Amino acid sequence: MVVIRIIFKILAVPLFLIVGLAELIFKLLTNLSSYVIGPLMFFIIGCDIWCLFVQKWSQVLLLTGMAGACFLVLFAAAFVIVLLEEAREGITGFLHSRL
Repeated sequence: MVVIRIIFKILAVPLFLIVGLAELIFKLLTNLSSYVIGPLMFFIIGCDIWCLFVQKWSQVLLLTGMAGACFLVLFAAAFVIVLLEEAREGITGFLHSRL
């Protein structure tokens, strides 16, 4: 039983590195994309408000959908980051466990 656990711990080290690297990449991409998506959302919301005043309802619906999609992209990226953090912590707990 101990030999199998040692083998699994040896195999978990590359998995730990892959998950950690994926987490780092997702965090960097989320931070960088926030600088692009944030001003884009402000512009979309501004156009949405203008379309409300001039009563262009089809454009209001389209712009609201675009702003919602931008928000969902950032929310999905944050969700993936949380999942990767939990996976990394689980692997760390397994690697630090006793034989």
